[in-house]
Amino acid sequence: WQLLIVGAEHGSGAAGRSLKRILDSFRPAVIFLELDKADFARFAPLWASESHSSDNVELALELSPECATAVQWAAGVKGARPCAVVPMDRAQRTTRRRLACRLAQQPLELLRARRYWGALPAMDQEAVAQWRQQLQSDAPSMHEVLFDERDEYMAYQILLHLDSRLATCYAFSSHSSSCLSARLRQKQASTASGVSAAEEAEWIDSRLQHIATTSTAEIGAALRWALDGPSPGDGGIWAHQEWCMKLQRPLEPPASENVVVVCGPAHVEGLAHRLDEYIGGCRDDDGGKALRRHFLARNAAILPHLLVNSDWHWSRLRREADSSFLLQRTADMARTEETANAGVKPTVQTTWAFGPLTLLALRVWNWLPVASGESLQQTVQNSVAKSRPRASPVVVQERLRDLSHRPLPVW
Repeated sequence: WQLLIVGAEHGSGAAGRSLKRILDSFRPAVIFLELDKADFARFAPLWASESHSSDNVELALELSPECATAVQWAAGVKGARPCAVVPMDRAQRTTRRRLACRLAQQPLELLRARRYWGALPAMDQEAVAQWRQQLQSDAPSMHEVLFDERDEYMAYQILLHLDSRLATCYAFSSHSSSCLSARLRQKQASTASGVSAAEEAEWIDSRLQHIATTSTAEIGAALRWALDGPSPGDGGIWAHQEWCMKLQRPLEPPASENVVVVCGPAHVEGLAHRLDEYIGGCRDDDGGKALRRHFLARNAAILPHLLVNSDWHWSRLRREADSSFLLQRTADMARTEETANAGVKPTVQTTWAFGPLTLLALRVWNWLPVASGESLQQTVQNSVAKSRPRASPVVVQERLRDLSHRPLPVW
């Protein structure tokens, strides 16, 4: 994939116009938006048919120009495989409850984080990194919930969708398909014959045990390849019986696709480094290939197609295709599009975000000398380069379950 992450200012009409020019130049096959499924459902029907009034279209463009522009552009793509638009953010209600729960445990962070409410730094990436670093120093709990957790969650959602897109290239083998068909026929026959509830429970238990045994064997083979196997491109993963019997190996690697990720400026660096740690490594001098192989091997049950797809000489193929020119040109456009006049927005009083707790914080904040307002550039003196997220041998299913946990409301 040629992946471009665009940091678009939320609610900015200029960002929507810039994004349209970037999409026209890059022509992506899939667009990921920083929206949860509930908010995305409000945008998608606007372009599904021509029956919607122009007022609804203008309202969507006004509320979130960058997201509405992406959906509208994707709807106009014609061809055998249209452009897909995928929401990647966690449910807003989950994020709000997790944040309220953490702030209830650390109420002083609400006071220290007051300077960041309603304020957005300039679109320059260095200024955004300084702003985010200072937020992490002043309010670590808020930074973790709003940025670290959501960056990780959105990166996993991107991986899951990219894995599903590879399913057409790496189809199930004939042996795996025949075994699956036999089990389905057995299930249909037992259902037609009227089996008892105990027999059906026994059949389900045996199927779950079979799936667990098969997945354990596949993950074990993937880990052996990741730790002791040959370098990617030598077909090492296909030398293991568990994988050559599960999927069919194509004669040539899948065709390259352009992917665009549209998010806020504060999420660009976190998403870029996480995705690079998970599935990057198209350079010959890259030193994180072993870590990526281990990550994909640990998650072979949920990302099987990404695992086998990594076993190609992608660095050599990228040089031969010379496909980086369009990506570099579009990236330069994204960096320079309408950012010359971007500045720090004035702080906006938000008295409704968290209820009485916020009202109390606002009153205390007005008593403090720092309420007079000092520049973020004056408060940030340390270096921008800080410890960046590293791909650890985590299990994606467990992390998604933890990140999706919604605590009880905090009043």
